[in-house]
Amino acid sequence: MADALGNVQLVAQVTSSDPYSLLTHPEVSGDGTVLAYVAGYNCARQIYGEYCHDEVDSSEGVVSTAKGPLTLPGAFHLSRNGRYVVREGYVYSGPTGQFEIIDLTTLQKRDVLVGNFQEIAGGGRQVTSAGAVLAYADKLWLFQPDGSAQIVPSNFTIPSPGEWFSFSGLAAVDDSGAHIVYQATNGGCDLELSGAGDSAQGATLVQSDQPCTMETLSADGSTVLFISSANFDGSNAAGLPECWLLDTTSKAIHSVGHDVAGIAEALLSGNGNVVWAVTLAARLVRVDRGTGVTQEI
Repeated sequence: MADALGNVQLVAQVTSSDPYSLLTHPEVSGDGTVLAYVAGYNCARQIYGEYCHDEVDSSEGVVSTAKGPLTLPGAFHLSRNGRYVVREGYVYSGPTGQFEIIDLTTLQKRDVLVGNFQEIAGGGRQVTSAGAVLAYADKLWLFQPDGSAQIVPSNFTIPSPGEWFSFSGLAAVDDSGAHIVYQATNGGCDLELSGAGDSAQGATLVQSDQPCTMETLSADGSTVLFISSANFDGSNAAGLPECWLLDTTSKAIHSVGHDVAGIAEALLSGNGNVVWAVTLAARLVRVDRGTGVTQEI
């Protein structure tokens, strides 16, 4: 994990003999005190085939708490304040899909039953600081801590889940639950801003023929970080995948420097001041938006 100054420290490690040795999808709280990640089961499918999933849970969610690590089958998604995690992707016997909200302060759990529930694809935070959850069913929904759910007006319908289908759309919610940004799945780059509820009004933020990938939404919902090979401001004539910042109020798009190899993935700090990126040349860089300084880690 890297801090605001670019100092890197090891925060999770397992031995190669541990069956759950593939550590992926890290999420950390805003203050850096709580870490959640997925530990995947290291099983050679080319040798053991379906045994990998039939005999064991294929992944475990791990999250640090004040009482020690919490480990459960499935995957975790963490709120920015580090209080709530959502668990999904675990075996559940019932007529509908299901996910689980866990309060890490009290360790109380609440099951949420969802028809046509889809894997939470990401694109930023999925859990607000109050414990509301942005999740996918036939549409996008914001599930509130009191058990109610509000639909998120969107311009697409999500097909029912199936053995050969997974939803590729991306979406994120800000810490208050007021701003939701999603990437539509109609080709090219289409980023949309919305709220939750029947009266919410949507707005198109970006439309381009070039594809893009939504990476992060800032804590207050004012800034979106995405990657695209488009040439929005005339500075990307090479057409490489680069980082772009989008103001959700003015809809202005600004580049975040330009890497000679292009960008593979990126992350925006909660306050929107720092961009972390992994280049296609496997370098980790930190970009300070205030000074414009790029630091290789």
